[in-house]
Amino acid sequence: RPRRNPLCWAPNDYRPNRVVGNSARRTTQALRASGFFNTSTHRDAVISSKKKLPQGKPRPSRNVENIAAERIQRTYRAWKMYCTANKDWIEITSVCAVRIQANW
Repeated sequence: RPRRNPLCWAPNDYRPNRVVGNSARRTTQALRASGFFNTSTHRDAVISSKKKLPQGKPRPSRNVENIAAERIQRTYRAWKMYCTANKDWIEITSVCAVRIQANW
């Protein structure tokens, strides 16, 4: 018995890569019927709207940048302290998750 070609068209399989065969027309029809065709409508709208906007934004003041940097650093340090304080718990839950997934 000859092996089946996985790229052959299957009537009940709507995945685009399974429909691709010898006929480009058949593939295009299947993609249109399933709604998986590519469209550039939204992309074109975004590009045209970006062209209409003025190109440079004013840079925030140095004070605003410093406040933002301090806030980011505070958040990172708090997260790092949390990870250090709960290192054992994080490792245990990770190991347990792997064991559960292995048995599932």
